[in-house]
Amino acid sequence: MALPPVILAGENFIQNGLLARFDLPRHLTTWIFLGLAAITYRSVSKRLEDWLGTKLDEWLPASALAGAERASAVIGFVDLSGYTALSAQDEKAALTHAAALHKAGRTAMASGGRLVKTLGDAVLWESSSAAKAVAVARALQAAYTAECAAEKLIPLPLHFGLHAGEIVRSKDGDVFGSTVNIASRLLGQAGSGEIVASAAVVEGLAGTSFSVQPLGAKALKNVPEPVFCFRIASA
Repeated sequence: MALPPVILAGENFIQNGLLARFDLPRHLTTWIFLGLAAITYRSVSKRLEDWLGTKLDEWLPASALAGAERASAVIGFVDLSGYTALSAQDEKAALTHAAALHKAGRTAMASGGRLVKTLGDAVLWESSSAAKAVAVARALQAAYTAECAAEKLIPLPLHFGLHAGEIVRSKDGDVFGSTVNIASRLLGQAGSGEIVASAAVVEGLAGTSFSVQPLGAKALKNVPEPVFCFRIASA
């Protein structure tokens, strides 16, 4: 297939410039041009994709989200304890920890979850049952520890928050609603290496062998009513 005139003109311009400045062979300048064209295409393509995503958010009515799929799910959040302090001391190490957590999150979904997204030093997932959500949390802890060992890093403690209820799932797979908000707030109730869950999650664990310890009703930020919380043994 013949190249468009604008591409041919660009190729000739770059080739002539390279030939004049560096006295390179004609075939080599062709490969250099093709490499530059590929890099430029990827850059422009990514910018166009980002721009279209932004515009779709602007153009779509707010009611579009309200009409998204509604479902019942268990939402899980995990984040790294001490990440902010580590970032101030050793940014590269902190970023490596975050990358290890993200990779561990993808690995752990095989235990019964769907990775919704990664957010800085956190991972958000959904599961169809409380038992699967806890299984994912445990698998994530193990996978993160293994990733740190591979990078010769001392693992940072993890906090887990789990809540069950109705969610709104957008077309791109993201999740919204009070269930998601409460799960994120439960992170603040979890100590280092702890899984803290709401009563809605613990009810779903009835009949299982998971060890649960009541923590009482907790007032969570921007949540109208106190939430009964429980600590689930991490192993």
